[in-house]
Amino acid sequence: MPTSFLSEEQRRRFGHFTEDPDEGQLAGSFLLDQTARRRAMAARGARNRIGWAVQLGTIRYLGTFLENPEKVPAVVFGYVAEQLGLEPDDFAGYGTSEARWDHQEQIREGYGYTKFEFDQWFALARWLYQRAWIGNERPTLLFDLVTKRLVDKKVVLPGVTVLERLVSGTRERAEKRLWATLAAAPSAEPAVDVRAWRWTADLFHDVKMLNEYGAQGWEVDRVDAKGLFVSARDPEHPQQWEYRRELVTPGRRRSVLDLLAPDGWEPCGTWVCFEYFKRPRAASLGPAAELTAPPRTPRRNVFLSPKFYAFVSALLVLTAVALVPLLRAAGAEIDGSDDSLDAILGLLTGAAVGALAMMVVLWLAVRRRGRRR
Repeated sequence: MPTSFLSEEQRRRFGHFTEDPDEGQLAGSFLLDQTARRRAMAARGARNRIGWAVQLGTIRYLGTFLENPEKVPAVVFGYVAEQLGLEPDDFAGYGTSEARWDHQEQIREGYGYTKFEFDQWFALARWLYQRAWIGNERPTLLFDLVTKRLVDKKVVLPGVTVLERLVSGTRERAEKRLWATLAAAPSAEPAVDVRAWRWTADLFHDVKMLNEYGAQGWEVDRVDAKGLFVSARDPEHPQQWEYRRELVTPGRRRSVLDLLAPDGWEPCGTWVCFEYFKRPRAASLGPAAELTAPPRTPRRNVFLSPKFYAFVSALLVLTAVALVPLLRAAGAEIDGSDDSLDAILGLLTGAAVGALAMMVVLWLAVRRRGRRR
């Protein structure tokens, strides 16, 4: 893929004003609150005060500073000057003032913006590689997603060429790895059968177990009607996966998907009001995400935690405690005799103690089998 994939028009628009912001955009980026007005008025002279405020709005609107801060539409510095009680003409000459560099540093420190340096480049490249590996998105779309991600994380946008080369190079590396994987796969033999495994875990540690077995190459395809995770692993080229769980209430699912999608999370199953998400670990681990000798399929398919047993035991005890006064009251109203009621209470208490004992025995058995796994 060529390094340069953007059109001249796209390069010209990147990091620059191409039209006058409308009223909503002005209010969203250039409206000064009390703190911003105080910081702007701390600058020396009317020109620097307007310039400081214009640069604050510029990085909010464009995601970067302009080399010449005066290259903004007249409606912008007019809007800012009015809020400061100054004349728009006072802004003239700010683009050649040395104070503009100090103002940029003040804004970065005061509003939490970060320069695009190696740490930011590395994190962005890792995220971008993950998207390029699992999808086939156009380079222009990846470029827009990269730009939005930097703006959302308050990282000052670098030059357009830097991001263009990053997108192009990362996408090319992902494609080369894909072709190398395909070339290494046997072509004369039929496709390798994928091993499936259905299992479940309680809500106290289901995410822990998902990530434990995701690291062993198990990819969850869906959650079936019984609440079982339907998982599969390619024994020839297994990849590691990571998982997370989100509480999804009615009307919230779309917002959760939009929030997680930029980081590569995709839904893999729903159970009651919980949505499970997965993503490959190739972006963070690179080639190490492929397992050369994955463990064998677990013999168990039910994983219950000590917290689950404690919860059920507490529930049984609370139920028994709650039934005692109710049954006594009912017996007193019927015949005023407690003899038959005492027998019933004895049976209930014995049943509760027996159920509790069975839970303990079952927990010990599961724990002992877990040690053999």
